[in-house]
Amino acid sequence: MGLSGTPTSASTVDWRGLDVAGAFGESADVHIESDVRAAALAEARFGDAARFDPFVYLGVGTGVSYCLVLHGEPYEGARGNAIVVGAPPVERTSGGLALAEGAGLDRAELVLRDPAQASFVEAAADELGLALAALVNALDP
Repeated sequence: MGLSGTPTSASTVDWRGLDVAGAFGESADVHIESDVRAAALAEARFGDAARFDPFVYLGVGTGVSYCLVLHGEPYEGARGNAIVVGAPPVERTSGGLALAEGAGLDRAELVLRDPAQASFVEAAADELGLALAALVNALDP
């Protein structure tokens, strides 16, 4: 979510240009947030990470994204896009959708369970590891 209140993400689902808040009507008090920032906030308030400051929350699922948490609050960045891991985004090779599409299967779980896909999964994990190492080096959480 950009600081203007409009979606800015297009990595996994292209939300740009959609009036998501408007779909709830003018009387609704709506706050739209990225899944990783919402999860990081919950972890900062209720999880084990509450004892760390700062910390980085990482989500690896359909896509791959992170959130830096400073003083218990998710950091959005200058334009609300401080969630992308790597350049180009590593979710293009290491997220669940990328694994499934790259292997020609319906779901990432099938890729992870298939021994014939082990080298493909290892390559995706290596790319994710390199991107995370750069992130940790840059943020020094």
